[in-house]
Amino acid sequence: MIEAVGNRIRVTLNDVLVNDFMDPKPRSLRGHIALQNHHDGSKVQFRNIRIKSVVPGVVDLPVPRVA
Repeated sequence: MIEAVGNRIRVTLNDVLVNDFMDPKPRSLRGHIALQNHHDGSKVQFRNIRIKSVVPGVVDLPVPRVA
């Protein structure tokens, strides 16, 4: 799961926080969403992609389990 609230971006994978980033130059949270791979010929699959808007005014994200 990727959560972007204000200038904070958190990435959770299998309920484990793998990245918690505070962007020093906050960007617009509107625009394109891109999925990428890094090597030609590499196999990449995506499943169950959902986009959900966060309620305006929310400043803190729930803290996921950290292994």
